Amino acid sequence: MRAFMRATASSQRTRKIRYAGRGVAKGKSGANRVCYVLYPEFGTVALVAVFGKNEKADLSAVDRRAVAKMVDAFRDELRDVASRGRGRGPNDG
Repeated sequence: MRAFMRATASSQRTRKIRYAGRGVAKGKSGANRVCYVLYPEFGTVALVAVFGKNEKADLSAVDRRAVAKMVDAFRDELRDVASRGRGRGPNDG
């Protein structure tokens, strides 16, 4: 599996890989695209989008802007959780 950088408007950590599972036609056009983002400072990987190459070749500019906002909002949420301490949820006392 080959991963490569796919930049969004505000993040250089969004990545896209090609995945062809069993029973999927061989070749690049028959595979799925999986977009994900790495948050190494939090030890987290978040799934952003999954789509078939037959559906679209890539995310549109509008999609990329929406992903960038989501990526930044999720990073902010992870920072907030980390600042409160790991494993400290509302029922942890």
